[in-house]
Amino acid sequence: MTINRWYFSILQLLIYVGTFLFWKWYPSRIGFIVGGVVSVSIMSLLLVFAARRKYFVNRVDLCLHLLVIVDIGLESLMYEVLRFAVAMNWMSGEASVGAFDETAAMFHNNHNFYMCALFFAVVIGGHHWFRRESEALQTVDRHIEG
Repeated sequence: MTINRWYFSILQLLIYVGTFLFWKWYPSRIGFIVGGVVSVSIMSLLLVFAARRKYFVNRVDLCLHLLVIVDIGLESLMYEVLRFAVAMNWMSGEASVGAFDETAAMFHNNHNFYMCALFFAVVIGGHHWFRRESEALQTVDRHIEG
């Protein structure tokens, strides 16, 4: 069945986009942290489930899917890093309290994540599809020769 070949990738893509939309709609410190932790936890559990069901065609496929989870985790952490950097005003070493309030609203207030999701889908989906098709062709060749 076709959906069995793609269930994890589709779920991961939906969670990825959903996380960024959540961050966009609720741009708060707690929102970034909670959204990141929840998304990474859910995707990690799904990754283990998928690996046990032999969803991944090879280690590269597994690593590419893991990269999406790492991206969400890093995006969640980058909010805190940016917050600290702006608050400390790295160039002058002075703390600026109000500067981050303006920056926080802009952190994920764009649509760049759609391009990231598209590139993840093309690279991961392309690799997943290509490897599955090449394995299917090898199986057919073995049956014809044997």
